[in-house]
Amino acid sequence: MKKPKSEVISFILRKPGLRARINAHCVACIYDNQSVGTWRKQVEDCTVEDCSLYDVRAKCRHSAAESNLEHIDRVLVSQRAEGSETQQFDSKNKQELRS
Repeated sequence: MKKPKSEVISFILRKPGLRARINAHCVACIYDNQSVGTWRKQVEDCTVEDCSLYDVRAKCRHSAAESNLEHIDRVLVSQRAEGSETQQFDSKNKQELRS
């Protein structure tokens, strides 16, 4: 069984710093020990976009890693596309120079 909200908040606040305060605020706002998912997952799935802490809310570690991988994939795809365009341009120039 999951811990009650007050215990989760107390555990989070054992750590010093701003991150712990933000996490505790989000848990106080949205965490429900009867709902599916850990407190991090519940906070990550928060839909209160007008909250001033929305952009800095806690996210699951694997979600951040997946996000980074998606970004790297987009960069690699765009670089490959630019490379193929450059190769096509070079081929046309070589043909024109031979003429």
